[in-house]
Amino acid sequence: MAGEIFHPLIEDLNDEIEKTISEMSTIITTELSNRTRWDTPTKGMRKDRYSAVLCAYHATRTILGSLSRPTSLISGFWA
Repeated sequence: MAGEIFHPLIEDLNDEIEKTISEMSTIITTELSNRTRWDTPTKGMRKDRYSAVLCAYHATRTILGSLSRPTSLISGFWA
């Protein structure tokens, strides 16, 4: 397709993303006294990708939460 960049590394990354989406859709959760436990449907599957996504999500939320945001709206104009 025109405008697409082909590089072996990009293809590997796309494959990893597809595997991550596939594995995340098969995660099984169980509730154990105020805790949610999660596992893969078969013992042969690894939790590494899902754990990496959780760590990345946490880091992103922490960074975005620490950015300075205005505490009040700017007054003026038509006020």
